[in-house]
Amino acid sequence: GLVSYSDPFVESATNEKGAVYYSEKLNSELLKNMDCVVISTNHDVFNIEFIEENSGLIVDLRNAIKNASDKVYKL
Repeated sequence: GLVSYSDPFVESATNEKGAVYYSEKLNSELLKNMDCVVISTNHDVFNIEFIEENSGLIVDLRNAIKNASDKVYKL
């Protein structure tokens, strides 16, 4: 499947097989095209409300979103 990420502090990342991924600009189109959005860090630069409003399914590993819901799963 397709994997994308957005992090203003990490321009690119390489996996164990050598595939290189580049940070993408976080926008509503990107979020709406994702099957699942995983919040793995809680940078202040991210608008958490915007992410929640524009995502279908979210796994929140950092408790960035206050309340769990039908579409927000918290660790």
